[in-house]
Amino acid sequence: MAAHRATVSADHKTYTFHLRRNARWSDGHPVTASDFVYAWRRAVNPATKSEYAYVFSGIKNADAIMTGAAQPNQLGVTARDEHTLQVTLDHVIPYFEPLMTLNVFDPIEASAVRKAGAGFGTTSHHLTFNGPYRLERWTNASNSWTEVKKF
Repeated sequence: MAAHRATVSADHKTYTFHLRRNARWSDGHPVTASDFVYAWRRAVNPATKSEYAYVFSGIKNADAIMTGAAQPNQLGVTARDEHTLQVTLDHVIPYFEPLMTLNVFDPIEASAVRKAGAGFGTTSHHLTFNGPYRLERWTNASNSWTEVKKF
């Protein structure tokens, strides 16, 4: 999703990612920095019960949010503009950039979550995709699916 490598502050606690301007969801909407903010806040929110929330530890306020001591909107991630994502860490994480390759850090289209409600993520019909492929004929109960090239 990034247009190029992140800009890192001198203290190695702030990362600024510049997103590709041509990235689109499978429904045609643009992928924005706000999609990352939404996804990351959703992942650390105890109400979502994300089994991989712990990998956000070290991002500003993530631990406090995961224990219920802070609100998800206090997570150290902001959309500086439509194509600029800024992440603030509690402390230096030497492996932070490679960590970003884990799919739990992928964006989620908030409008797709609102539209699908409780069905979000349960079938390929209730998901949007931003890579070169989209899934078809998948449900959370199946071990098979079809990948279709988007373009």
